Amino acid sequence: MLLLNPNVAAIISAIIAGGAAVLARKLLFKIKAMDYMVINFLVMGGMLAIFSPWFFRFDLSWASLGNLFLVIAIDLAGNYLYFKTLENTEASVAVPLLSLAPVFTFLVGFLWLQEIVSAATIFFSAAIIVSLVFFSIDLKNFKVFNKHTLIPALLSSLAFGVSAIPSKILLHQLHATNGASLYMVRAVAIAAVGFLCGGSVRGITSSQFFGVVARGVFVIGQYLLLYYALAHTVAGVAVTLENTAPVFAFVFAVVFLKEKTTFKKIVCSILILILSLLIV
Repeated sequence: MLLLNPNVAAIISAIIAGGAAVLARKLLFKIKAMDYMVINFLVMGGMLAIFSPWFFRFDLSWASLGNLFLVIAIDLAGNYLYFKTLENTEASVAVPLLSLAPVFTFLVGFLWLQEIVSAATIFFSAAIIVSLVFFSIDLKNFKVFNKHTLIPALLSSLAFGVSAIPSKILLHQLHATNGASLYMVRAVAIAAVGFLCGGSVRGITSSQFFGVVARGVFVIGQYLLLYYALAHTVAGVAVTLENTAPVFAFVFAVVFLKEKTTFKKIVCSILILILSLLIV
């Protein structure tokens, strides 16, 4: 018996992700993307490691190791591009572009896992994705938008969309691990690779460090809920619902970062919420 409806878990994950994106945006005003990636994942991996004796599980096999390597490699690229995007644009603009991952999840899920979904699910998911694109595009500043936001955001979405598939294989098909264990190993590995690639924790102030810790709590909760949803429903549906985060990032950014709002964003946000409830 499920403790929580997986679609509801994915939406709660999206709410948390929206808040986490705004916190990251504030921190990235003064921390370089690579440095932030190192300290971010080092902190989250460390927090989980403290409690790991009570939850850690990973069944070793060539299949589990191969899929774990894919998750780490793909998410490493995705997170670096994610932070680069937030470094160069408003959270309420960046997160929608970073939320195109479901397109790739549905496609790869069908090709790799043979996941079949109903026409209604495809319709509502496509409507959400189109709404997100319309929400994010700023034609007035398209040249700057394209250079600093569009390309890295789309590549990041591709990475996150594809990484959901080996994650689902580890959690559901192979039953090789649990969400907390997967995220801890993933976080430590990404921090280590980021450090080897030039990232540094030097120069991080105490206030910035506590900001990273606070965001880390949000992100851990976000991913545990997402992994729960991935293990219990179609990957594309879980990622689509989790990627309604732009709506919540938009609200949080307006309230806490005083970013400007528009009628278009308000209408799109309401539409996305309604469509998400229809999928549930």
